[in-house]
Amino acid sequence: MRARQFVTTQKKITQAGKWRCGALDSKQGKMGKDAFPLSKRSSFQLGNQWHWRVDHWQVGTATGRLLIAYHLGKGNYLAWISLERGPKDFAVIACLEFHGDHDGWHAHSGKGAIHEFATGCTRQRNLGIRIPRKGVYHRPRTAAGGAVLDGFSMSQITAQNIAYRAFRVVIGAETEGLFG
Repeated sequence: MRARQFVTTQKKITQAGKWRCGALDSKQGKMGKDAFPLSKRSSFQLGNQWHWRVDHWQVGTATGRLLIAYHLGKGNYLAWISLERGPKDFAVIACLEFHGDHDGWHAHSGKGAIHEFATGCTRQRNLGIRIPRKGVYHRPRTAAGGAVLDGFSMSQITAQNIAYRAFRVVIGAETEGLFG
């Protein structure tokens, strides 16, 4: 299976995450190492100013995690979906991002079959692609629903809706997967 087919396959949430932010609640809001692991020795962690959540998903026998996060001060958004390969061993398959300091919404993924994607990293360096490529046309900066962003506005529900729509995530529905 390739990344595009993976992204367009409907995924079911098995464990919904709770929204957190270290600046609002330093004890419960800080992102720990177990929230979004990449390998047994590495994980991805965000700073205290980020609003974030991690959902667990499943398609057939395949499982993984979906990280959704935004930073209001920097105007950044990210949604990363990873596939579990073993205990605390994950391959990030696709990333949807927006950065306030450069043009528009873009995605990162990889070429080839997803079973070839490296674990333990946030980007597929050898197989990696960016859509659209740097320096080419980007869609206008718009929020879900088409409103043009003047500055960066984001809410928990908007951030979640963008990620769920992009990665075909459903809550409480039966899914038909390609994983078996």
